[in-house]
Amino acid sequence: MRLDVRQLEIVLALGDSRDIHQAALRLRISEHELGDQLRRIDLACGQRLFVNTRQGISPTDMGHHVINYAKEMLDGFGPGRSAGFTAPQGAGFGPAQGATYAPAQGDEFSPAQDDSIEMPAPIRVGGVSGVLVPLLTETLGDMLTDRLVSSTMQREISVLCQMLQASTVDVAVLHEFVGHPVDLPRNVAEQSLLVEPTFIALSESHRLARLDEVPLSELAQEDWAMPASGDASLHTSFREACARAGFEPRLTHWTIDSAAAFALVARGHTVAGMYPTAVPAPGTVLRPLKDNPHPRRVFIAWPATSPVAGHIPRACAAVLDAYYELMRQRPHFDLWWRLQRHDTPPRANYR
Repeated sequence: MRLDVRQLEIVLALGDSRDIHQAALRLRISEHELGDQLRRIDLACGQRLFVNTRQGISPTDMGHHVINYAKEMLDGFGPGRSAGFTAPQGAGFGPAQGATYAPAQGDEFSPAQDDSIEMPAPIRVGGVSGVLVPLLTETLGDMLTDRLVSSTMQREISVLCQMLQASTVDVAVLHEFVGHPVDLPRNVAEQSLLVEPTFIALSESHRLARLDEVPLSELAQEDWAMPASGDASLHTSFREACARAGFEPRLTHWTIDSAAAFALVARGHTVAGMYPTAVPAPGTVLRPLKDNPHPRRVFIAWPATSPVAGHIPRACAAVLDAYYELMRQRPHFDLWWRLQRHDTPPRANYR
């Protein structure tokens, strides 16, 4: 379903004023009628374009996108002309099932007058938690300025693979651990991005905090905090790394985020594995594990029909550049990488 001229004017008035009362005055309609119109517009787009705030109303991400299109389209049509707007299709977007709306009289389209512009569907980014999904999302947003780029993170690699197979995401950041390769669907391509080492979070007073690198075997008697993740390969590969170091890890705490893990570590009775881009919490330090016993390979995957398929090489290069800048802002990571005598980010090299 398309938005007619009047509906585009409503979106623009709300976007300019950020206030229902002021927008109603500008449009010369009642606040009640404006509210009804906005509900119809939300139904057409499949989600809310504005949310209530203490100051009035504020556009959602989708709202900003529709406001920009309303400006472009209304600026491009003179008096007596009309324009149609086609809501984007895709996961979380598009007209709600059964939604109907009759345009106001005078705003209907005849086939000969249909000057509609179809808004491109959003680019949908998925991936595992961490900094790389936001970096890829920002990169694609900079590259594809006419597209809304949305993102979602999942704990389970299997769920992301299913989303890729069904094309409910256009591109995803995945990872795998040594000995546990990800089995991608047949219609999904991939490109390696980098290999990350595992760092260990210790309290500042920990006996090993003074070391530049911590042997994994030295942590055999420690209580560990681990993410309560659905990613079984992370837990299995970690246990395997500890077994190679000669011990079974004592997994005492299961956390849902790094903040909880750092809080436990700061008390001095727990250690935790961290990705090197983490920021140490007060009272803690991050140290690399000696000889990198538990690396993860990070890669980009996308369906063969993805609209970003042709942009992947350039996007990966830009993400690596952004990652390198982020690395330089993490003294513990930057120092470790320079001690390895490398000048570029840790590109993937084991598969």
